[in-house]
Amino acid sequence: MINFYSGAPCVEGLPGGWKIPKDTVLNIVVYPAVQTTISELLPAWKAYEQVPAPHIQNAFYIDTDDGVRISVTEDYVRYIYYGPTAKDKDYRCGEYKYAAPIVPGVKLKDVQDMNFDEFGDIRFVDAQARLNNFGIQLSNLTEPDTKWRGYIIVYAGRRSYAGEAQFKANCYKNYLVRVRKIDPGKLFAVDGGFRDQFEVDLYLGHAGEYPPMLSPTVSPKKAQVINRGLRSCDERSPVSRLQ
Repeated sequence: MINFYSGAPCVEGLPGGWKIPKDTVLNIVVYPAVQTTISELLPAWKAYEQVPAPHIQNAFYIDTDDGVRISVTEDYVRYIYYGPTAKDKDYRCGEYKYAAPIVPGVKLKDVQDMNFDEFGDIRFVDAQARLNNFGIQLSNLTEPDTKWRGYIIVYAGRRSYAGEAQFKANCYKNYLVRVRKIDPGKLFAVDGGFRDQFEVDLYLGHAGEYPPMLSPTVSPKKAQVINRGLRSCDERSPVSRLQ
């Protein structure tokens, strides 16, 4: 069994976190000591939503109201996750934002995105090699199922140029569209906010599931933004230019 505890108090301008005392148990993950099938575990009187995750050959059985998620591989239970329930949402510090708009009233499955790759403030020519692999995988997934999407989430560093994250995200998307011939409608270029250092996260996700959640770590009020934008895709963040 693994427990996860609440950490620092809420920070203005950042999503997530909980308005509860530090070190309060938030999540519990239980690994069965005896091999158990999902049919043996689930109560007959309660319905769970089944969400397949074919990219990792798993499936999840989810009860959002009670905060329960069961991970299953080939009908055997891998672990049971107990987290905050639907009634606990008022204790959150702030609402999470997603990497793509969600139409109000549309019911989506739980988040089952794949974190494909991540990198820092590398040269644009070096980023292209990472983007090539990303584009190839997205094309391979899209061929049998047209609803796969690619998400390019860029976080500006604590010290950055104005609009740096969105500018770089657009650079990466435009490269994939122009060179890898990816349908622009299947790519989302997103400004994720601020982190201590410039970071890029590449995700793969499905249109029927929630997009990846944005996870900035630095409040916009504590970021040092230089009042000019980037001049080209080759230009790097102000911190990297000093190194």
